[in-house]
Amino acid sequence: MNPRKLTKADLESVAGLPSRQAAEQLGVGKSTVNYWRQQQSLGVLDALQPEAGATQLEAVGEGVPTTAAEVTDFLNKRGISPVTHRINYSFGGWDSGDEVSHSFKATASPLPPAPAAVDWSEATERIRTFEFIPATKEFLTDVAVIQPTDYQIGKTDVNGGTLESTGRALQSIANFAEIVKDKRPRQIVVANTGDIIENFCNTSSQLSTNDMDLPNQVSHAFALELEILKQLAALADEVTYATVPSNHGQWRSGPKQNLGDSHADWGIAIARQVAGAISLSAIDNVTVQIPVQHMESMTIQAGTTRIGLVHGHQKAKPESMGDWWAGQDHGRMPTWDADILLVGHFHSMRLYQSGDGRWVFVGPSSDPGSSWYANLTGHTSVAGMLTFFTENGAWSDLAIV
Repeated sequence: MNPRKLTKADLESVAGLPSRQAAEQLGVGKSTVNYWRQQQSLGVLDALQPEAGATQLEAVGEGVPTTAAEVTDFLNKRGISPVTHRINYSFGGWDSGDEVSHSFKATASPLPPAPAAVDWSEATERIRTFEFIPATKEFLTDVAVIQPTDYQIGKTDVNGGTLESTGRALQSIANFAEIVKDKRPRQIVVANTGDIIENFCNTSSQLSTNDMDLPNQVSHAFALELEILKQLAALADEVTYATVPSNHGQWRSGPKQNLGDSHADWGIAIARQVAGAISLSAIDNVTVQIPVQHMESMTIQAGTTRIGLVHGHQKAKPESMGDWWAGQDHGRMPTWDADILLVGHFHSMRLYQSGDGRWVFVGPSSDPGSSWYANLTGHTSVAGMLTFFTENGAWSDLAIV
């Protein structure tokens, strides 16, 4: 048999009394007192307290309902219905020694009123009559960017020489053109981040490994850049070609022996030649930009995005270019207000955030490879050009082509 249920008030009336005396006073067995005192210590009695406004019903002895049907009849006679009340009930019983008694307890809490009906006709009518009108846009995207870098025309290595490097570069442009035809950007940015030629005064091995002399390196690189711009000029209303000085482009009298200022650079000289050739041609939507005098970096306007360019030889590791950029920001140098910084020099793709919503992109190269690096580190990098789309300082659709 379940012990007779004691209420919180019952237990409070015998608080402090030994279990035997409390049992005698309440007319129950000692075990019943101990059981409900344990339930009280566990917080069960507090959890079972009736809700505010609840009706408590109790019956003991004969006539106590013992089945669900009898409970329903018992409650209906007292005006309590499960339609209008939340009902909890329990049966109990105990053996007093002379007879077995039964008990029934119930708590009936009024259910909250049903919520008022909501008129959804206006919202439904809005759905029924809604018409989607797409925005009229002449262009699908704002700006498409491609980053040629580190052709190093004249260099030979594991991936061939000038012929193979030229083929990789032109294939990258062809792949980019196919993407641009689908995306229809308003502007194309060709951001060349340097080392356009191999030169002869960077390492002693260049004297025996290069497949072109310096004049031919320069003229070949010029022809390649001009062809790239001719291919892309027909694909957007505006094409911007930008480039920066680099270590392989520097004018030198010997290994590491620079002559002139930062603009005594073969890449800058080629950009000036390109600008002159464009001005004499029928191509009227291409502009050429280089840094201001004595500066090695620059920022260009790409639609609603500011893009910074620097070669990257200013630091020994690509991960350090973010620190270099932070210094530019603090000193209000040429790339200080750029949203995205494009870096070459390191011949392998990197992407990391710098500051609040600013990004450093380190582009892959189109050069013939560097076997010395592969032999030293055990790995190589994917060749090609980095491409992405940009608008309002953000970028998307990053790829190597």
